[in-house]
Amino acid sequence: LTRLLEHVGGAAPALDAFVTALSLVAQWLLNRRHVETWLAWIVVDQVSVILFWSRGMYLTAGLYAVFLAMCVAGLVAWRRELRGGRP
Repeated sequence: LTRLLEHVGGAAPALDAFVTALSLVAQWLLNRRHVETWLAWIVVDQVSVILFWSRGMYLTAGLYAVFLAMCVAGLVAWRRELRGGRP
């Protein structure tokens, strides 16, 4: 995947490949309802915020910051539910 991104002139092929690969893993975990999916999405969103911000794509970085906040909220909610709804 990294070589393909380098061939098409990607700005940060290694990070793009990492984000893509981890996103696929996170989606697979989500489809199977594993709580670890939230940790994977949190890493994806953190890397994406940094990547997009460094490329001057501030609105996209902001969107991924919102996704990051949603993932943290999702992780907290799923853990709460797994403990039987107790805070």
